[in-house]
Amino acid sequence: MLGLVVNNTILLVARTRQAEQEGMSRVDAVRSSLETRLRPIFSSTLTAIFGMLPLVLVPGPGAEIYRGLGAVIVGGIIVSHVFTLVLMPAMLRIGERQTQVSVAPVTPFLRKAA
Repeated sequence: MLGLVVNNTILLVARTRQAEQEGMSRVDAVRSSLETRLRPIFSSTLTAIFGMLPLVLVPGPGAEIYRGLGAVIVGGIIVSHVFTLVLMPAMLRIGERQTQVSVAPVTPFLRKAA
């Protein structure tokens, strides 16, 4: 489970850094990384979940021993998937810089007559 979580995060961070080096802004780089890496992240997560479901759902000899372990792993994978798609993009945007400065436009109605 830990390898899956770390791998998904590395996919997002590496693609974001690569897009920034190509000249994209931080917001666009994070958006691009989510668009390009979403399918591999979903594929690996769903593979791990469906691989563990028989351990959780199928009754049999010894199932009562491993059912709890399987449930914890499946739950952890689902929670980490949500964190990867919600928390990581937010954390990647923490260091972004604001390049636009908002300045109020000067209109002729606000000028004093000299």
